[in-house]
Amino acid sequence: MPPKTSASSKSRTMEGLIPELVGKEHFPRPVKVDRAHRTAQQAQPGKSRTILARIHHFQEKELILQRSRIQQGFEYNGKKVLIFPDYTSEVMTQRRAFRDVMQTLRDHKIKHTLRYPARLHVYWRNGEAPAIFNDAKEAAWSLEQHKSSEKE
Repeated sequence: MPPKTSASSKSRTMEGLIPELVGKEHFPRPVKVDRAHRTAQQAQPGKSRTILARIHHFQEKELILQRSRIQQGFEYNGKKVLIFPDYTSEVMTQRRAFRDVMQTLRDHKIKHTLRYPARLHVYWRNGEAPAIFNDAKEAAWSLEQHKSSEKE
């Protein structure tokens, strides 16, 4: 069993890892991590456990999230590393409701974004302004209507 490490040790590890992942050129000063720890939830088979890190400076946190969106993840020791913002359980529940609709949109190669807290923007192929949905059921219904109108 690996030795237990203190929270400050994990923070220092993250302080070195983040610039290595994102690119040292983006950080004029060292990244300060207030806290870092693994989640209590056990890892799924074949997947690593989630690590939460509280970044001290807001601007650095935003830069890390922005670079992650642009690069669509990073690679470390041959393994993919994904970085996400930490939302409340209420927001995550709202966002999770759109999962099936978003998968269908991806399958049909329809451009979409899920904006904070849980608002789905769908960019239909005909160049219209994006359709905005606050409700997953409404988005699913609209997707079905759009698919049926394309078949005609």
